[in-house]
Formats: sequence, C-alpha cells, structure tokens
Amino acid sequence: MKHPFTTEGVAAWQLSLQPLNNQQLQELAAQITADFKIWLTQTFELAPSQVSYLYNLNESFLQLAAAQVGFAVANSLPVKLTKPDGAHARGTKLIRDKSKAEGDADGDGNVDASGEVEFEITY
Repeated sequence: MKHPFTTEGVAAWQLSLQPLNNQQLQELAAQITADFKIWLTQTFELAPSQVSYLYNLNESFLQLAAAQVGFAVANSLPVKLTKPDGAHARGTKLIRDKSKAEGDADGDGNVDASGEVEFEITY
C-alpha cells in the first residue's frame, strides 16, 4: 500500500513499521539505502512532476537522504516530513534536511541511536 507524500502520509508509513521485527527493519533499511529513488516511488504516492523532480535531485543529497532514512528505520527513530499543504506557492522548491540523529557504536555491533530524521519542503 502506498502512502500519500504528506506529513500525515509519512507518519502513517512510520506506523506501518511497528509490527516489523528487527531483521525486517534491517532489510528495509538496506533497501532504502541501496536505491532510495525506487524505494520512495514504491512507498509513496508521487505525482509525475514529483518523480521527475526526485530523479533530477543531486546524487550527493540523495545519498544523504538515503543514509538518514535508512539509519532511522534500522534504529526505530522517527522520520518526519514537513511540507505545505494544498496549492504550492510559486518559486523554487527547496528540500532542507533538518535531521538530528546520532549514534554510538561499540565493537560488538551494537548501536545506541537517538534523535529523528526530518525533511522540510519549502517554496
């Protein structure tokens, strides 16, 4: 089931992850980081113009977004999207990474993660 690409849709997607066990979360995180664009288009309802915009984004930014969202999923951290509702103001679209996620890793493969991943879309 695809979710709307809205603040509420991302929250609903996040809730859909709750029944997943740790192995399933790790597998999903690997899918997200392996091909963020495909994952995003298969998970959220995007208009053709949004898909086009996605495929024209800077690859370095996409790698950052994939790493942030993958890390959040793997560690059950919140993922948030803030964007205007309804008609968009004219102007240039800006996607801002406002994430505040961090983690500590030990030599036994354990991670102590905290914070959240947040993207804000403005015009």
